Amino acid sequence: MMVNSVIPLVIGFLIILFGAMIFWPKKGLFFRWQNQRTYSEKVLREHIAKDIQKRSLEGDQLDIKALALLNQVDEELAASVIFGMVNDGLVTEDGAYFKLTESGQELATRVIRAHRIYERYLADHTGFDETEWHEKAHDYEHILSAEQVEEISKKLGHPVHDPHGDLIPTKEGEYFDAPGILLSDAPLNKALQIVSVPDDPVELASIVLGQNIVPEEVIKVIELTDTEVHFIHDGKAHALPVNAAKYIKVHDIVTEKESFIDCIPLSSLAPGQAAKVEHISPHVRGQERRRFMDLGILKGTVISAEFESPAGDPTAYMIRGAIIALRKEQADQIIISPHLEVE
Repeated sequence: MMVNSVIPLVIGFLIILFGAMIFWPKKGLFFRWQNQRTYSEKVLREHIAKDIQKRSLEGDQLDIKALALLNQVDEELAASVIFGMVNDGLVTEDGAYFKLTESGQELATRVIRAHRIYERYLADHTGFDETEWHEKAHDYEHILSAEQVEEISKKLGHPVHDPHGDLIPTKEGEYFDAPGILLSDAPLNKALQIVSVPDDPVELASIVLGQNIVPEEVIKVIELTDTEVHFIHDGKAHALPVNAAKYIKVHDIVTEKESFIDCIPLSSLAPGQAAKVEHISPHVRGQERRRFMDLGILKGTVISAEFESPAGDPTAYMIRGAIIALRKEQADQIIISPHLEVE
């Protein structure tokens, strides 16, 4: 009899416990799911605002299908979020396309500023690989408060460009596209300086990164075909698919005298040869760049190749009276004038 009376109590207790787990204020599974859903919609809103803002500066318009594709969601979800933005006064309809209102532009600019400031921080003050910057900033752009963004900006000295060369919107909300012409439209046989490279789409960014192309580098286009752009960079021939070159901006105000077109990487020196340093590749940032400078690797420094290890890598170099071993991947980032024989 006692057992039979206890069972309903136990079942009742379990039902209450289960209900508490589901519906407990702020910590229950229902509220956590609801908060996650709200956060996911917030993230998608901010991504959509950012997409419309960036593409409008390039003269493009986006419809629901394009926005869904860019954000890798189904069109039904994209439409639901977009029309929610319309109702909230962030977006207006322009036929099948959408435009940001003033409030929508403020939202997009704030997110873009947070993303680019955080990428700058990752590039200059952490050991994260360049391939990780975009995705990490992609997450933190939704988390950082305006105060935190300004604190990071102050720590960095209020940078103007992100590590990919794109302009960072100002604190006041001014947002401009990086100036320049597309590499796919660049003139032939002229010194060109890289203005900006893509960080998105990731596939194209990886192709560009694989060619060691970063802002401030100088190149010379030698041939344009329907499918590829062929160019000289650090004394070597390279080729990029046209669809990747369309995401790279350059300017042609660099004169041949000021450019590094005829320069080569330090790794090109054979033992017994020497040359002067012209510059360290902009690809080298943060702690690694400071280490190079601490070793005395500065513009005008004479470096001679002394001998190679039995395996061919690393190579020993004489730098300001000291023998320093550098791996090939390090020597590739030190750009020198055409070599001279050591006396």
